[in-house]
Amino acid sequence: MVLRAFVTRPVLGPTSTLWTSQAMALRAISSKAVTKRVAASPLTRPIGDEKVPLATDNSGVDTRTRAQKKADFTNYERHLARRRELTEEISKSQFADIYSFRNTFGKAWIAPKAYFRSDKALYMPNFCGRTLTNPDQKGTTATLAGKLSIVRIFTAVTGERQADSYFYVPSGTPETHDSLHAAVVSVPEDGFQVVDINIPENFAKELIVKLFIGKIKGQFQDPDRANRYFIANRKGVSKELKAAIHLENKYAGYVYVVDKDCKIRWAACGHALDEERDSMWRVIASLKKEQTTSSTV
Repeated sequence: MVLRAFVTRPVLGPTSTLWTSQAMALRAISSKAVTKRVAASPLTRPIGDEKVPLATDNSGVDTRTRAQKKADFTNYERHLARRRELTEEISKSQFADIYSFRNTFGKAWIAPKAYFRSDKALYMPNFCGRTLTNPDQKGTTATLAGKLSIVRIFTAVTGERQADSYFYVPSGTPETHDSLHAAVVSVPEDGFQVVDINIPENFAKELIVKLFIGKIKGQFQDPDRANRYFIANRKGVSKELKAAIHLENKYAGYVYVVDKDCKIRWAACGHALDEERDSMWRVIASLKKEQTTSSTV
C-alpha cells in the first residue's frame, strides 16, 4: 500500500507538485478504460542485470574513504559527467512522466506469453531498504534467493493499483481496486512468495510513507508477508538500476517473476491485460514444476 492523498485546492510549498501529479495520474486511470490496448511492443528479450546481485548492492551509502572523496572532488572528468547528468535532469519536465502515463497508462511493453529460459535470463538487481517489521536496512536479494517470487515495484498509488491487477479476485466478487488489493494481501502463497518494493519519489513522500507504516502493516495478517514489503532507500535506486529492469515511469506499476536464483523469468508493466494475467499465473505454475524437478535431480 502507498499513501492515498488528495487535495481539493492548490497547496503552496515543495510538496505541491507531488499531490498535483498524484491527482493527475489517478484521474488518468479513472477517466478511461485502463485496459485499452496501447501501441506497445511485446517484451522479447530478457531484462535485468548481468552480474549476480549481492545483498549489499545499491545501499545508497557512500563508502568512499576521505582520500577517495578528495580525489573524486578534484577529478575534472567526474565533474563533467555530473554536469551532463544535471543538465539532463533539468531539461526533463517535472510532468514528463505524468504526460506519458496519461497517453500509455504505463504500458511500455506487452508481457511475454512464455517465460525466459534460465540460461538466458538476467538478474533482478538488489534493492536496499527497511521492511514494515524491521527498521534496519537490508537487501531484497537475501529475501529472493532460494524462492520463487512475484516482485511488485511501484512508487505511486497508481502503480500499486496496476500491480494489483495481476491477481485474481474470488469468483463472484466484483473486480474493484479494493477487492484486487485484498486479493494481493491474502493470496495463498503455495510454492511462491510475494515481495513488494515501494520506492518513495522524494524525501517528503518517504517520510509520509514511514509515518503510515503501522496502517500498511495492519493489512497483512502474516508477519512474514509484512516483512517482505520493502520501503527502498531511494538514494540507492540509480538511473542505471531502473534502466536495467525498465522502470520507465514512476506512476506505473511493474511486476516480475523471479526464480530462486534471482533471475527475472517474466515481466509486465501497467494495468494487466487479461492474457497477461493468465500468462503470469501459467508461468508461476511452470516454474514451480521446474523448481521441484531441479531440486530432485
